[in-house]
Amino acid sequence: MAGGFLTIANDTDSEFMYYDMQGSDIAMPAHLTITASVLFVAGNTSNSARTSALIGFATMPGIGNGVYIGQNEIFLSSAEATRGPSASPDTSSFSHLYRIEVFGLAIGSTIQVFQDDVLQLTGNLYSSIPDNGSTESVSFGDRTSLASGNSQWQSFNHNAAVVPEPSTLYLGAISGLFFLYRKCRNRTRGSR
Repeated sequence: MAGGFLTIANDTDSEFMYYDMQGSDIAMPAHLTITASVLFVAGNTSNSARTSALIGFATMPGIGNGVYIGQNEIFLSSAEATRGPSASPDTSSFSHLYRIEVFGLAIGSTIQVFQDDVLQLTGNLYSSIPDNGSTESVSFGDRTSLASGNSQWQSFNHNAAVVPEPSTLYLGAISGLFFLYRKCRNRTRGSR
């Protein structure tokens, strides 16, 4: 972290550098929205269907996609390790705001990708455990062994619900029961 940016950088394809929220920690809405402010600095790739800056999402186990941000290009996948719809906006002069809208959870659901509020891409969710993982997730950074590079992230947000851990639910339930007990007890005392 420096200058208001989180820099995610690696110099070999085999290094994975990303943040991930997945599995039982997350509940996907029927209309997923992800926003991120990203500057692509530099990168290398050994596969034209991958870059080192990714905003990934899986709405159900194995079903998802990802927005890949490269040197003056952005693209989605259309199938496992297959480059899909692409556009060529500026990605590296300054930080751009990306908004991803996913309309549905199932295979074929529509994805729209905006850069600075301009629609750049339209694609679909597809099925692939190797690409999308075996659980629901939202992630950002370099999640591929086919690219390396440097990207700067100023913000990252999504509307998938955070599911509290069971211990948190248990404490919340105990606190709620204690509050009700005290409230009922105080009412009983007040009516005497």
